[in-house]
Amino acid sequence: METGQSVRLTHNPLKETHSFATFPNSDGQNSFSALVSNAGDWTNDLIRSPRQHIFVKGAPTIGVIRIALLFKNVLIITTGSGIGPCLSLIQASPEALPRRPIMRVIWCAANPLATFRRCVINSVFKADPNAIIVDTKQTGRGDLLALSYSLFIDSGAEAAVVISNPRVTKTVVHGLELCGVPAFGPIFDS
Repeated sequence: METGQSVRLTHNPLKETHSFATFPNSDGQNSFSALVSNAGDWTNDLIRSPRQHIFVKGAPTIGVIRIALLFKNVLIITTGSGIGPCLSLIQASPEALPRRPIMRVIWCAANPLATFRRCVINSVFKADPNAIIVDTKQTGRGDLLALSYSLFIDSGAEAAVVISNPRVTKTVVHGLELCGVPAFGPIFDS
């Protein structure tokens, strides 16, 4: 799978599908994983009753995180399970992705260690040893826009990519744009 791709998954190819961002496995094989968070009935059922087989339906699609490859230095801002799409960029090795940008990362999540496990946190710190991981259960989210702008200026980033829910994405992207920062986030039009 290429950086920034997502796939549609289902337990029955004739029923509903759900889109998930992919990220490479570190097993040296051409395999991938997807981060599934408990966001509704379908994902709750998948988590509580893991299947022996999951079907991939249709062709992979490209997500907004892919735009980070246009820059040499980029700020990644994400919340919660938004880390999933970012992992395809964060975990990419320089050999697999020669144009991999320098990254600064801000990730806000409720209890990230218990929710996402040590391997995800280690991946974030491997990509950015000075990453800012905010445990919102402990501190709340705080002013994500101010934190993002400050880190953007301090890091010398060329652009910011925001992967979050619609409200936070719109607030941070528009706020950064008002400050003259090239900022990108997904369009929630479906």
